[in-house]
Amino acid sequence: MRSAQTVRAGVLGIAAPVLRTQFSSTGDLPPVWPLPRGAVRGRALKPLYPSVPAFAPKDERLYSALALLDALRAGSARDRDLAARLLSEILMPKKAAR
Repeated sequence: MRSAQTVRAGVLGIAAPVLRTQFSSTGDLPPVWPLPRGAVRGRALKPLYPSVPAFAPKDERLYSALALLDALRAGSARDRDLAARLLSEILMPKKAAR
């Protein structure tokens, strides 16, 4: 799952918008989905499906869910704990009180 290859790509995992505010930058290259015209350099992580990097950023909720799944796949224990909690909030939102 992890790759040492540095590529231009779209961000995911702890560098994705859904998690970016939860962690301070470590200075390491972020995990990314490879994209030919990506705006960020980072460590390549193979997406769950080949077309994910192209279509996921077009839908904020889907992008967040897939980035959190990748944090579960390739993140540290701390990343995985937070990603699991946030993913459950996306997939099973609490109903508003009446």
